[in-house]
Order: sequence, then structure tokens, then C-alpha cells
Amino acid sequence: MATKSELLALLQSLSMNVATLELVAQRCTRELELLLKLATSLDQPESSTNHEPAPLHLGRYTVHRTTFSVCDGTRVCELGNTIYFRFFECLAREPDRCFTREQLLAVVWDGQRRSATTVRSAIFELRRRLRNAGMDELAEAIRFEGRAYGLKLND
Repeated sequence: MATKSELLALLQSLSMNVATLELVAQRCTRELELLLKLATSLDQPESSTNHEPAPLHLGRYTVHRTTFSVCDGTRVCELGNTIYFRFFECLAREPDRCFTREQLLAVVWDGQRRSATTVRSAIFELRRRLRNAGMDELAEAIRFEGRAYGLKLND
């Protein structure tokens, strides 16, 4: 049988574990709410009267969600209905915001398990396609900072 001091030490340890779990649960809840907000915004139609999604405007660039392309007024980059378009659209919806790899995998890849290089490979290919279309500035605006990715149009 345990002594009173051993039981008190065990209770104190359990209390600390519960406090740690509460902090982790709060962080997870915030992440889940953010992912739900992102996923919901990607699925919602832009207009109740027009079934075509409205284009996104980013300065001189326009993201056309009906043709899955990006245009700067003179040049067009046809991305097609691909992961690369979904990836770019996610970044373009909230420019200057950073997304973690896990957030991008959840939103763009529908939470499917992927290797650590999945997001980096998508960035490489997306940048290549934008450069081939003559949109070098936009390609360079897709950034990796720390452990997050974002579209940084204003420096």
C-alpha cells in the first residue's frame, strides 16, 4: 500500500499531466477550427445567383477558378484542375498568410497521408509552371518561411 506522501506526489503528477493535456487540446481545437474554416471557404460557392465561382484578384493577377488558370492581363498560366491549382488557390485566398505543411495537406490534399516532400515538390512544380508562363515575379512570391508556406506579394 502506498504512503500518504506517495499518493500526494502521484496526485500532483496527474494534475500536471491534466494541465498539459488541456493546453494541447486547446491548441488542437484552434488548429481544427482553422482547418474547418479553410475547407469550408474552399467549398462554398461565391455567389448564390451565379454558379460560377468569382475570380480572385491579387493586384495585377487574376485567379480564374472556372478555367483553373492565373492571368496577369497579358499572359496566362493554365494550371488545369490539378493539385497545383488547388495549392495556388489556397495561398491566393489569403495572401501574406503562412500555412503549415499540415494545414496545406489537410486542405489541398484532403488530409491524405503524404511524404515530407509533397508540399516542397508541389511548390517546385507550381513555380516552374508560372515561370514557363512568364510569371517569374509570382513564382518567386510563393515562399517558405521557417516551417510555413505563403504567397508574399508585397515586400
